[in-house]
Amino acid sequence: MLLFAKFVVFAFVIVVSARFLAKFAHGLAHQTGLGTFITGLVLLAGATSLPEFSVGFSAVRMDAADLTAGDVLGSSLINLMILAFLDLVTRPRGQILSRRAAAHALSGTVACIMTSIVLLGLLVKSPWTFFFGERQVGP
Repeated sequence: MLLFAKFVVFAFVIVVSARFLAKFAHGLAHQTGLGTFITGLVLLAGATSLPEFSVGFSAVRMDAADLTAGDVLGSSLINLMILAFLDLVTRPRGQILSRRAAAHALSGTVACIMTSIVLLGLLVKSPWTFFFGERQVGP
């Protein structure tokens, strides 16, 4: 129970920190003149990926690579769900094919394709890999 309470507290800290991080990134975008898109794409995305990186690094050091794969896939799917939710909330009533909806649909489609490729790679037993030579299949 104590571990669950710590998890909830740290999750709350991350949510509160995210509000400040987004606010400061927005201010930084206007002060530097980089624009909100570039600042969000590079700085904000990098800063919000640091917790996932540390979880993945710690999981690999604990010899729990499956936890790292679950973290990456789960994060991708949660981000896709957030994108879908924001599209539903911000879309003008009655407009399905607006310019914003098309951009969200493109991002969502690419995310679905990339996630499907990763899941296919996890599910299919194959004796070959792309980068690390042959791997052992079976016992």
